[in-house]
Amino acid sequence: MTKICSKCKNEMPATEEFFYKSKLGKYGLRSDCKKCNTSYSKQYGKQHYQENKEKIKQYQRKNEEKIKSQRQSISRKKYEKYWYQKNKDRRKVLYKNNAEKISQKRLQYRKENSETIKQRNKQYWHNNLEKARVHRQKRESLKKGLLASYTTQQWDRCKKSFNNKCAYCGKEELLQQDHFIPLSKDGEYTVNNIIPACKSCNTSKGNKDFFEWYPKQLFYSKQRRTKILKYLNYSDQIQQLSIST
Repeated sequence: MTKICSKCKNEMPATEEFFYKSKLGKYGLRSDCKKCNTSYSKQYGKQHYQENKEKIKQYQRKNEEKIKSQRQSISRKKYEKYWYQKNKDRRKVLYKNNAEKISQKRLQYRKENSETIKQRNKQYWHNNLEKARVHRQKRESLKKGLLASYTTQQWDRCKKSFNNKCAYCGKEELLQQDHFIPLSKDGEYTVNNIIPACKSCNTSKGNKDFFEWYPKQLFYSKQRRTKILKYLNYSDQIQQLSIST
């Protein structure tokens, strides 16, 4: 199914990739293609502004406070989200047509601002220690060729399953992600191998085997041991079918 643009007369597929939506148009699309529509809008916008320059400035001066309050009433993030959704298709087409140019610009920007980017990233990871830890563990797992599919949503569910307490000692402290089977022993970074632990327990356990380490601890609890193994779906020290994600 194709459609001929009313302006450039080119025949194109009648899809939203090439034409903007319109309830009145054939196939629910505008008569002119996106390229022509954008070009015309720019041209018309400039022309309209030049013809009505004084009127527009006069209106802006008269309604300065009103315009300011309207802009402030919509937060920047909300506006950006709204603008992105409104121009989603247009952005896709623009990127597709200028992929190489955009890629070169980004590369050039990274070269010219390498120090600024480095400092910004450093600050971001410092402010988001939990995300930094997750990122580091994923990277280490992938380096070893291990599965690394753990998500923040799975981590939230995991903490909730243990009532936001350390799975080993039961303390309500800042929790870290502990590999049940240590990373050094090819333990995956997946929902089947991560347990919430306080810093003390995580450090103490290190790369030790759970079944040897845990019974020797003063805080050992048969009830907590059962809960951990049930969560990871273990039976007789052997992991059975993976638990649902």
